[in-house]
Amino acid sequence: MNKKFTIESGKLVISDAKTGKELWSGNFNGYPVFKLLPLQNGEDCLVLLDPGASKQPTFENLLKVTSAGEITWKASLPHSHDAYADVLLTDKGVEATTWYGSHVLVNPLNGITQKIGFTK
Repeated sequence: MNKKFTIESGKLVISDAKTGKELWSGNFNGYPVFKLLPLQNGEDCLVLLDPGASKQPTFENLLKVTSAGEITWKASLPHSHDAYADVLLTDKGVEATTWYGSHVLVNPLNGITQKIGFTK
């Protein structure tokens, strides 16, 4: 059963794609959802929490979330005192950039950083 993922007022809303029935909605530890990318399986999505929402110096804000709203993994950061600023799905996989200019390839199975480059 495919799901529809949307952002409404900073919350992730998951609904049944056919019926439109809401299945789950919420945010994660009070942090607003900034961006989401549904995955090809139709059951999971990548969620980027607002990178400016945390006062913590290290903010692991890139998540893989199931259609039940459960976090499968949090993407590791290449450096401490950083946060993810953007994420894209490309032919290479999950590519993300951090607040301080790192460009990383994230393993979609476990959230571990595989390649690191610098963009600034």
